[in-house]
Amino acid sequence: MRSWSIALVALAVAAMASGHAASAAGRDAPPAGNAAPPRNQAAAPSRVPSPAELEAIKAKAKAAAKARESQKAAPEAKPSKAKANAATTSAAAPKATVDATTPAAAPAAAPDRAAVSSHAIALPQGQGKVEGLGESFSVQASTGIATFAVPIPVPPARGAVDPAFSLHYKTSGGAGLAGIGWDMGVPFIARETNKGVPRYDDRPGIFHPEQDRFVFGGGQALVPICVIVVDNCAEVTTGERFPSWADGWQYFRSAVEGGYQRFFWAPNGRTWRVQEQSGNTWELGEPLEDLPDTSAIEADPEHPTHIYKWNVARQYDPEGGTQGQAKPTPRNAVRYRYFHKDGAAYLQDVYYTNPATAVDTGDLASYGVHVHFAYEVRPDATTSFRTGYRVRMDQRITRVDVTTKPFDAGGGNAVPMPRVVLRRVHLTYDPAYHQSYLLGVQAEGREPVPATEGADGLLPPTSGERLPAMRLTYTHVGPAAIDGFEPFDTQERPIVGAPALPFSDPNVTLMDVDQDGLPDMVHADPSRYRALGIPSFGWF
Repeated sequence: MRSWSIALVALAVAAMASGHAASAAGRDAPPAGNAAPPRNQAAAPSRVPSPAELEAIKAKAKAAAKARESQKAAPEAKPSKAKANAATTSAAAPKATVDATTPAAAPAAAPDRAAVSSHAIALPQGQGKVEGLGESFSVQASTGIATFAVPIPVPPARGAVDPAFSLHYKTSGGAGLAGIGWDMGVPFIARETNKGVPRYDDRPGIFHPEQDRFVFGGGQALVPICVIVVDNCAEVTTGERFPSWADGWQYFRSAVEGGYQRFFWAPNGRTWRVQEQSGNTWELGEPLEDLPDTSAIEADPEHPTHIYKWNVARQYDPEGGTQGQAKPTPRNAVRYRYFHKDGAAYLQDVYYTNPATAVDTGDLASYGVHVHFAYEVRPDATTSFRTGYRVRMDQRITRVDVTTKPFDAGGGNAVPMPRVVLRRVHLTYDPAYHQSYLLGVQAEGREPVPATEGADGLLPPTSGERLPAMRLTYTHVGPAAIDGFEPFDTQERPIVGAPALPFSDPNVTLMDVDQDGLPDMVHADPSRYRALGIPSFGWF
């Protein structure tokens, strides 16, 4: 308490001194417009307050302190709504100031927007809006593999199903359906061949160690969990529930979880069901419907039970009570059809948006949207026996046709009418190389009188307007020059008197010398090596 009084007295003394000094300065200050006093003019002396004055100062200081404390303890008064709105309006709206030098009719200066920058250009909207193909490029940071996707524009489907088709490029990819590195992103499940030829030792409803391993989409390994028995999986303790139709099916999950999909393999080994979080279901292989189709199955022609690959056959959403049925009749379905050649299956037709009045129709001509893939023979055909039987891939995509037709007011198809072309996407390849290098992707629109599908579901030749093609180029690496050797000559020359070299000769090696995708026979004989920078080998 004593320290507080001493501080208060000191504060009062300082205030009195400053007050007297201020009053003295006020008395000595010259009037406005006069000159300042000389620097050597002495300041007025300060007076020491008397004890009575100090007591009065203390009383005033205590009263001021109590007033401040009571003001802090009182609740803060809220301004009225009108005052708040007025304050907000006055703060948000710029205040107009009067400038005597500016005429009243002169326009106000524009606000400075130098700090505002646009990060994207807004394209025109509406029917005439500018659209690209929506291609996207990305790089996998962990592997350095570059990927590029070119979507094929198709109409949206009814319901939650969303069929999407894209050309996917990967720098590590091989010969795909659209050339080197290019393939279609269509779901499939295949047997793993990294560790050898599949055994095809499938036992219905039983998992055993000798069973083949499976991959989804070409690289996503599947892990077997259990065989479901009466809605129960002994290896699952998390309370996970299973559909009633899954009794006796093998249950799989992804080795590296990402999409949280569930995979079920039928006891007969001909069908896979894939369930997504959204409730959509994929059927791969033989679809579970009253109108079965086996075109999505790739199997050994001599042993039809040896199924190597299950391609997607049907896709549907939960509409129509499809989750608990062994043979569902979905309201919104997408059907995929394939053609076979030399042991390989090629996606040819996709149908979706079926009539609402005939959800389980087998009449593919009644569907609202049809996507057709056209192929041509490729010069860089490949042959493989990694499946255990011969598979020759000699087809490549050359065109994608999209056709549509409307329904009547009730969603049915009371007046049968053919589908008409919506757009066509053309793929061209570089003719300068033996390998198939995708050179361009170009979209073609419909003509004033759109072409109609024939009875076979195909379109006649059209000449609609085309958008500028997207052009692709590739970096080709030639043979490097080696000191002491002549430059490599890629021209084939016959060697007169060349011996008939069997493959059993230890000096014979098969390798792709000219990088044309075909093996070349290389013969190297160390005993015949000559100096002068000319090696003793030849390729035939």
